[in-house]
Amino acid sequence: MLVHDPHATAVPPMTRGAARHVTNPAACAAVAAAYHHPTAVTAIPHAPHLEQRCRNGCVLIVFRDTAVVATVLLTTPETTTPAPTHSTGPNTPPRPRRRGRRGGQGNRWPTTWDELRARLAQRGCAVERRRDRWRVTLPDGSHYFLPCRTSDWRALANAAATLRTRGVDVRADMGNTKKRGR
Repeated sequence: MLVHDPHATAVPPMTRGAARHVTNPAACAAVAAAYHHPTAVTAIPHAPHLEQRCRNGCVLIVFRDTAVVATVLLTTPETTTPAPTHSTGPNTPPRPRRRGRRGGQGNRWPTTWDELRARLAQRGCAVERRRDRWRVTLPDGSHYFLPCRTSDWRALANAAATLRTRGVDVRADMGNTKKRGR
């Protein structure tokens, strides 16, 4: 039940996600007004634990049991702030581009099934065709099966990662011995 207090103008308790949208004093005032003095309060049919409070372009979704604001929607221009620009002033030099972490000499992980089977053979695994599967005998004597035909675009990467956890690293040695960040 909502109790109307004419002197209540404080910003109500909010979740972190809701508080992100309240970025200026006008937004604080709009949220406080919609929370304490809404023009409409409606129950949300598919979520009986929530209610919607509205006033002058501010919509709040509030938990009924704790009265904490879960979501804030501000639609008036004075309550929303423009997107920040990357420049901090007229004479500020442009920011340097961040160095990417991809690229280099080539791919470390195999990019085709043939390449994966070749790397397995280089690392001492026996690879043989068995109907619609490739049977890989790992150096420890255990078996791992690879598909001959797959429609899953992640299957090659998943197989390489699983083989790595089983003790066979199929990544290519790129010759980089220097560690990053040290």
